[in-house]
Amino acid sequence: ERPEVVRGFVGAVLKAIDDIVADPAQAAKEYTAAVPQHAGKEAEIEAIMRAYAEKVYPEAPNQPRGSFDPERIAAVQKFYIDAGIVTTAVPVEDLYTNDFVQ
Repeated sequence: ERPEVVRGFVGAVLKAIDDIVADPAQAAKEYTAAVPQHAGKEAEIEAIMRAYAEKVYPEAPNQPRGSFDPERIAAVQKFYIDAGIVTTAVPVEDLYTNDFVQ
């Protein structure tokens, strides 16, 4: 209903991820400064941020950061159906959009 809001949110998240990739140690320091209950856990936070940047939000050829890979989505859907988590398959193209990261 409000694609401009979604586009702004996605853009902000991707900028934050770019900042984390550029300097994970600094990102962890800034995070713990904003979330004081995690003070003293900078190394753990940095490791978590590195893992997300490398494993959840990696860039790949022809796949910008934050975009969805239809083959990966199809594999996840198959896993969910095989595990009984989801009972009905839907067309993969109905499960995602890359419109907000292009």
